[in-house]
Amino acid sequence: MVNSIIMNESLRRLLELDLGAGPLLVLTHDNPDPDSIASAAGVALLLERARGLEVTVGYSGIIGRAENRAMVEMLDLGIRHISELDVANFRHFALIDAQPYTGNSAIPDDRVPDIVIDHHPLREATRAARFYDVRESLGASATIVTGYLRDAGVEIPHDLATALLYGIRSETQDLGREASDDDFDAYIYLFHLADTQKLAAISKPSLDPRYFAQLATALDSLMVGEHVSVCQLDHVMDPDFVPEMADFAVRIAGLRWSLVTGQYAHRLHLSIRSNEIEANAGELMQELLHGLGRGGGHGMRGGGNIDLTSAGSSLEELQTTLRERFLELTGFAGEALIPMREHPNGQIGPVDGGTKTEN
Repeated sequence: MVNSIIMNESLRRLLELDLGAGPLLVLTHDNPDPDSIASAAGVALLLERARGLEVTVGYSGIIGRAENRAMVEMLDLGIRHISELDVANFRHFALIDAQPYTGNSAIPDDRVPDIVIDHHPLREATRAARFYDVRESLGASATIVTGYLRDAGVEIPHDLATALLYGIRSETQDLGREASDDDFDAYIYLFHLADTQKLAAISKPSLDPRYFAQLATALDSLMVGEHVSVCQLDHVMDPDFVPEMADFAVRIAGLRWSLVTGQYAHRLHLSIRSNEIEANAGELMQELLHGLGRGGGHGMRGGGNIDLTSAGSSLEELQTTLRERFLELTGFAGEALIPMREHPNGQIGPVDGGTKTEN
């Protein structure tokens, strides 16, 4: 049970929430990233230890990115695919690192989750939850959950600490993007509990040869302008490749925004990234998808998807519409885009006339 220590008010309200004896299903967002996976596992541990509840952690979609798969395979987090579960058997639901009715979770359409914990901008629908803790000022949901576990006096196992640490690390790009003082504090606390050998192995996993073929295709498709880049792919090997490519493309010198789209199964997935500190990528994504699909995000990152079975347009038509909207919304509607391979500053050769040196 919870230690007799002073808890923050959010934690107190969570632990006082009437959930009976459960069972409770804690869900990540679709195609979960490390922050969502680790945070969901942390909430499950908290409610099992502090409340004695019967808790299951589930996810929908796939875990595609090599680092994310390595984290789940190497760490004992007890997460299960939704296909292995009978959702009708659960009386209560928690949604972690996501919010209801955004089109990216397995919460049934007729259910309002009892618990919502997230670090993205608060959605109006979330207010219907019996408990919600949404902190846009934080870089990761794992920071919220780490604080809960610390304040409740729940011992964090090494594997979970490693997952929470990697969740913060990946979500904030090593504390370099949208990280708050609380993120730094949680990171330092977890570092002393984490398995650093597993952490290193998760960060540098073996890669499927198909990944390199996908990367080559993406680079060949990458279009760049003076301020923006756009990469629109027909099919991707997994949805995680879309945000990964967006993170990669926005690193081109001088760019302010990147957009990457790619089809997986019956959905077109989108990711946008920005180098502008004051950007609102989540709002831009919602405007980009207006009338087409659903999405969100915050700060310098945004994501969403379109259900192609009900889109009413071909993939090519959608890609064209999205590209034109993106350029208009970012303020660069007149900017010419050229293939990266043809960029005048993209030619390979010695820098500043330098000569090759031995490593």
